[in-house]
Amino acid sequence: MKDLLGIIKEIPLLEGKELSWTPLSGGNVNQSYHIQWEENHCLLRLNGKQSSYLKPSRVQEIEAATKAGELGLSPKVLAATEDFLLTEYIAAPSLPDDQCRDPHPVELYTRALKRIHREIHTTDRTVFSGFDLNDRFLENALRFGAPVPKEFSTIMKQSDRIRGRREDDPAYGKIFCHNDYWQNNLLYDGNKISVIDWELCGYGDVYFDLARIPYLIPFSYEEEKLLLSSYFEQYDEEQWKTLQEMKYIVNVSEAVWAYFHQGLNDSTNQQGFPYGSYATEMVEQLLATKLP
Repeated sequence: MKDLLGIIKEIPLLEGKELSWTPLSGGNVNQSYHIQWEENHCLLRLNGKQSSYLKPSRVQEIEAATKAGELGLSPKVLAATEDFLLTEYIAAPSLPDDQCRDPHPVELYTRALKRIHREIHTTDRTVFSGFDLNDRFLENALRFGAPVPKEFSTIMKQSDRIRGRREDDPAYGKIFCHNDYWQNNLLYDGNKISVIDWELCGYGDVYFDLARIPYLIPFSYEEEKLLLSSYFEQYDEEQWKTLQEMKYIVNVSEAVWAYFHQGLNDSTNQQGFPYGSYATEMVEQLLATKLP
């Protein structure tokens, strides 16, 4: 993996500029920097090890991020290769946890999500769903020797049953998705949502995108009803039942993500995160979950 100075030398936009940079916190996978010169600001992300094992399509990521920038859904892409992504710098914080359930932000981030699903298409049509993502996390975690418990086979059987039902959904099961749509990847200035981090995007299940926030920030039934009504412009109980199933898949994703990074042991990006205890907590939740 190339270092910061090596990457900067490859970017014509930054050539000959008197630059300063500040490392940004908040991510466990890639390294990002706020780059400045004169009155100009941009964000430079150096791609970490994760994608070299998961193998999402970098072509899809760059095309999706570029299109999202053109649509005003995301910071504009200024330059990109297999090694880095350079975008506009948006001086707005991530969506706060305590606002994820509030009607105004819910309306904004579901509207943005619907536009992603309807308006972003890539020339690379690779299918990379939440289920595929989980398979690759788990496959590599096992290869790294991560301590995945034998009970996880029961969890994956339940995941496979859900997968079988969801992949038969022609309306919502094979749509272009962000696949990492949660509050840390939604910049919020009080009036607008800007979506960042397209690294895991691909064609998959709309409900995987919808399920991440209400799994990570537990919603009440009424709050989930608001979320679904805002996205679909109507509501029925089948939507809610599907959301519960896909929250289970998000829970699986959190567990296998933690096992993957525990096994990867990438000291440059761990930032002190307790991957082992987090994975154990996720497995306990999954084993205790009763789906409707």
